[in-house]
Amino acid sequence: IACGSYADPTLRRVLTNFKYRSATCLVASWKEWLKHFRQNFLEPWPWAGLSSLTVTSIPADASRTRERGMDHAALLARAVQQTLVPWASYEPLLKRQRSALPNASLPSDATRIANIREAFASLQPITTPVLLIDDVLTTGATACEAARVLLSSGAPAVHLFVLASGK
Repeated sequence: IACGSYADPTLRRVLTNFKYRSATCLVASWKEWLKHFRQNFLEPWPWAGLSSLTVTSIPADASRTRERGMDHAALLARAVQQTLVPWASYEPLLKRQRSALPNASLPSDATRIANIREAFASLQPITTPVLLIDDVLTTGATACEAARVLLSSGAPAVHLFVLASGK
């Protein structure tokens, strides 16, 4: 599920400020925005009715986390868990096992897939469905690789929730 389009200049600006300018003051605003989105989302959530669900995020590269002073996707995942699925647990399930170039800087789907391949590892066996959180989905290479690792670690299902879709 994507909340909006990355082509929306306001959403793009807010995401950019949050991610690249370490605007953690926006977390409260994200929670309000998520509440509004939930009230206007007419379809049932794909994870509706699940008795257990673990919310996690795609971990940022350690050097980018140090540079920004935060892991923006982890902050977003906590906001999503608290706002949309308060009955679910939040838990880091993935780690970066190697650095990769930012996929946004790469020209093609094939290059992005190769770049992110085997960049993640599972921190533990997983027994619950997972709600995977990220900020922007463009080609889906990063989300697919993270989901592949989660599924291979035992997750019975992986659902993706992003704030913006680039496609």
